[in-house]
Amino acid sequence: MPVKKGLSPVQRTIRELRNQGCICDVCEKWVTVPTMPGGGYRKDLFDFIDIIALAPNGIVAIQACGQDFAAHKRKLLNNEYLPEWIKSGGSVQIWGWRKVLRQRGGKQKIWAARVEGIK
Repeated sequence: MPVKKGLSPVQRTIRELRNQGCICDVCEKWVTVPTMPGGGYRKDLFDFIDIIALAPNGIVAIQACGQDFAAHKRKLLNNEYLPEWIKSGGSVQIWGWRKVLRQRGGKQKIWAARVEGIK
C-alpha cells in the first residue's frame, strides 16, 4: 500500500494565496539528471523563487518551505539576484509551514504559515 503524503509547502502556499484572491503559479522546475541520486533536483527561478503571486499590493516572489525557515532565509539573503528583484519593484516573502495547536491546551493541530517579508 502506498504511503499517503500530505501537501507540499509549495502546494499549501498556492492554495492559501488563491484563497486570499491572488493570481499565482509555481515557477520552480524539475531538472532531470539520470546520474544523480533521485534522478535530478528542483531548480527555483533565479535560485530563490518557488512561486510568483500577483497580489493587490504588487508582484511577490515567494520561497515556500517546511520547518527549516532559517536555512531558507539564509539562502534568500545570500542570493545575488535578490537585490535586483527588489530594485525592479518586486517584493519577497518566505512562507514556512508547520503544525500548531488549534487552541491553547487542546490536542488538535492545524497547518499554519509563518510569513516574513524580506527587504
